[in-house]
Amino acid sequence: MLFLYLHVKLIYKLVKAITYWFDQEREMIYFSNGHQSLVANGGYFFWPVEGKSVFFHEDMVELSELTGIEFIYEDTDNKI
Repeated sequence: MLFLYLHVKLIYKLVKAITYWFDQEREMIYFSNGHQSLVANGGYFFWPVEGKSVFFHEDMVELSELTGIEFIYEDTDNKI
């Protein structure tokens, strides 16, 4: 697990924050780095870790701890 943690930290070393937003109609989550994923029941989505897709919860707590990236929610429903 330590190797995984260090590997992910190295990949995202230069990235400080990523914004994300939801498309409720399509049940998708989009990230400012270009990543996108379907959102499963319970709010889980896929994020790549060492070439594999791993489930993380939409609250971003575990993913943020693993990567060291701050995930900032962008509310697209209230945009004009």
